[in-house]
Amino acid sequence: MRLISWLRHLWWNLALRRGVEAALDEEVRGYVDLLAADYERSGMSAAAARRAALVDCRGVEQVKESARDAWIGNTMTVAARDLRFVLRSLRRAPVFALTAVATLGIGIVAGIGGSMLFIHLLRSMFAGLDGVDLTACAFAVAILAVVALLASYLPARRAARLDVVAALRSD
Repeated sequence: MRLISWLRHLWWNLALRRGVEAALDEEVRGYVDLLAADYERSGMSAAAARRAALVDCRGVEQVKESARDAWIGNTMTVAARDLRFVLRSLRRAPVFALTAVATLGIGIVAGIGGSMLFIHLLRSMFAGLDGVDLTACAFAVAILAVVALLASYLPARRAARLDVVAALRSD
């Protein structure tokens, strides 16, 4: 039963999104109206009661966005919206799109080639070793530690040289 309920909510949130959005909007606005009516009964003017109700619920749009974040399938909806935006942007700038695709292709080919070369190198270095050779394990850990330190040190050194005030002024 739990799977059926999950699938039903997923269907509602993906296929019937406009209706779900309308129901959410009606519910949140109804809550704000009820809260404003409570404030009016306590002696506030209508405008002050409405403003106090909006302040108490921390904004209608923020509440609706929080509710959307909890919906099943929201991640798929956001990913689809982002993908549509990217495709629209790439259609407007075809040279950039070609450059991005070429760069990704070169990076993927270079990464696969580098991985295959590294695997071949490791197999030739550790061909006659047991799985529990402590010297080989220590050597591998040392290499990984050096690579990790370099990968974190170089960008940190560059960021440390950056003049923050000048960078903020240029934006």
